[in-house]
This record gives sequence, structure tokens and C-alpha cells, in this order.
Amino acid sequence: MSAREVRIGLLGCGTVGRGVVELVARNTDAIAARTGLRPRIEKILVRDRSLSRGVDSALLTDRPEDVVRNGVDVVVEALGGDEPACSLLTEALERGKPVVTANKLVLASHHDRLLTLADRRRRAFGYEACVCAGVPVVRSLRHALAADRLTSFEGVLNGTTNFILSRMEEGDPYAEALIEARRRGFAESDPTNDVEGIDAALKTAILCGTAFGATIPPDRIPREGMTKVTAADLAAVRRWGYTIRLIARAELDDCGDIRASVGPELIPQGAAAARVRDEENVLIVHGQSSGDLIFQGRGAGGGPTASALLSDVLDAAAKPDTPAPRWRTVKPAPARPTARYLRITCAAPRALPRRWLDGLTGQGVEVRRIEVARCPEDERLRTVRALTEPCEDDIVDRIAALGAPEDNLIALRVQNPARKS
Repeated sequence: MSAREVRIGLLGCGTVGRGVVELVARNTDAIAARTGLRPRIEKILVRDRSLSRGVDSALLTDRPEDVVRNGVDVVVEALGGDEPACSLLTEALERGKPVVTANKLVLASHHDRLLTLADRRRRAFGYEACVCAGVPVVRSLRHALAADRLTSFEGVLNGTTNFILSRMEEGDPYAEALIEARRRGFAESDPTNDVEGIDAALKTAILCGTAFGATIPPDRIPREGMTKVTAADLAAVRRWGYTIRLIARAELDDCGDIRASVGPELIPQGAAAARVRDEENVLIVHGQSSGDLIFQGRGAGGGPTASALLSDVLDAAAKPDTPAPRWRTVKPAPARPTARYLRITCAAPRALPRRWLDGLTGQGVEVRRIEVARCPEDERLRTVRALTEPCEDDIVDRIAALGAPEDNLIALRVQNPARKS
């Protein structure tokens, strides 16, 4: 039996778009043999047709209508950004086209509009490539775990920051690690979305919708970047049995509200999130019946993302009238108290940082480990590092109120802190 052709209209031909074109060219016969579907690129929307992109120029168009209005079976959005991506996805759905996207910003910000429209038009909406690139997280949550009640998840969702932190574990300064991430294609020229946790917050919102059927706006997720973390921090916490990762987490509470956060955390060295290296992602999902499940793999790069997009294309072609479930929007729940790793660098007498920490003890924050050392970059400065028992999120404000310099202070969450000896 001959394979059925699937005509793809591709919006965008950057790193991910070219990856889709290359994957189709390389694997068409194998895909046809395995699935009975033969993908073919019909048209590719670009801004400037005169630029060389390494693809057949006859496929290129600068007219959106050539992709969303004409004879394609599935529209694939790989433009990035809010507009025109959102409007083109909307138009494609209005015209009855199944759509597939890698655009986490559009989905997290406009899920109500897009998923409602997909449901009304009974059209498939694939978004596997929005989270963890080539790791089939969305498909597993939507289908394999559909019978379970998922209660929480946490993990490393940004390959760029994980690559940087992996290099810093080996002693590279942040600036050098970022340069290497750019050289390998894991970091953009402006890395703000990655290193400040914005990308991970968008993915967290999407995973909440997928796992819980409810989500919170990404700008309501408490978020902290990793740019204040130093190689010296990583070396210090290693002696205490930890490493540092940018962790995204969310929990569905008994009232149906969601407690979520994104930020650098101390992770025990044997934990799943501590073992991922370079651009890898890991997601640990907790289900009432299935227990803990771990998904791990490459979370950055054009190849893995293109693979996820093309897998969604095949699903959409096989079941074009099966839309993704809609998500409710709920309010964020307040954060729980957690243990903290404190680091304060200051030009102060040795006794003064201890007095700050004694002041916290007087406020009911117990400090269970402390280390004071000269700063290797400037021996006039001292660095105090400490681990606390669980405390509220206002710990930075409380230390600053005692006179500590807020600009040289970090307070990172500690996952599963060891008991005091």
C-alpha cells in the first residue's frame, strides 16, 4: 500500500525551520515505511526570499497566504515571537488547518484563544516542541498518563542555562561559559530569556496546562535568573554534597490552585536533576497512581526541536480532527517555606556577617551551617555562605534590613536539605 502524502506549510526557516526541511529530506522513506505517511514540504514563509538558506528556493514565499490559505495539510509554525506567529496560527485554524508549533511564548500567552479555536474548529493543535525539544513529555502527559492524577512536577527545562552551569561546575566563569554556549548554538546573541528564567517560566505554564488541565500566566510565576551564581558557589556547595541547577517546579494544591516557581536551586548530587549535563533537560512528574516518572534528553538545538515538530505533524495528519484539551486559568498559590543557601560578599569585619545571621536567628530563622572566607578576587572582601532551615521567601529583604548589602546577596532554595548532624 502506498503512503499518503502530507503537505507541510512551514512558517519560518531559521535554525528550527531548516531542521524540519532537512529531517523531511533525510527521513521521508523511513517515515513512510513506519507510519504510512509521506511528509513533503509544500511552502516555506520567509521575510526575505533573496537570502540564501540552503533550501530549494522554489519553496520560499514571502506571502503568508501561500502557506495558510492554499493546499497544505498541516501548518507548522517556527517563526518565534508573538506576532505575526499568533495571527497566522489563528488564521490557519480558522481555515480548518491542523497546526503545529514550537512557539512557547504564543502558547503560554494565548492558550485560551488558540486552544478554544482549535476545539471549536475540531482541528489538531500540536505543541510537543514547546517543552524539552526532542523529549516526548507533552505526548506522555496527554496520552500515556491520561488516566492518572498528576500532582506536581519539577526539573531542568532550559538547555542553555544547564550548559552554562555545567561549564561553571568545571571552573569556567559565567562569561566564558556563555561564550561557549553561543559558539555551540545553544545561546542566542541576547541570552536574557534563558538566563533570567523567562523561557523556563513559559514552559512551566505550558506544562501546568498539560499536566493539570489548568495553568497560571507566566508573568505570575515567581522567577529568578542564574546570573548571580558563580563558579565559586558551585565549588562551595559541592563540598556540602550539592550542585546548582535552574529548576522549574509546580504543584497542584487541594483547592485547585497552582504553586509554581523558577530559579536556581541547590540539588543533592545524586538527584536526577543534578545528573543532567550540558544541554540536557530532565522532568520529574509525580502521579497519584504511577508515582515518580523521569523524562530526560536533549533540550536544546534545532535537531531535537525539528524532530518534535515533525512527530506532531504526523500525529496531526493521522488525527486531524482531534484538538488539544483547553486549559483553565487559576490563581497562583503562595510559596511554601524552604531551606535556603545564603551567600553574602562584603567589605566588613569578620564578626559582622555573623551578627547578620544571628539577627536572622533572633527572627526565628535557624542557620544550620556557616562558612566565612576571604574573597579570592579581592582579599579585602569576605564571603559568608550559610544554609538555613526552611524560611519564607522574604529572606533577602530581612537580611538587607539587618544591614547586609543586597547587591552582593543571593538566597537560593535548597532541595531536600540534609538533616543536621
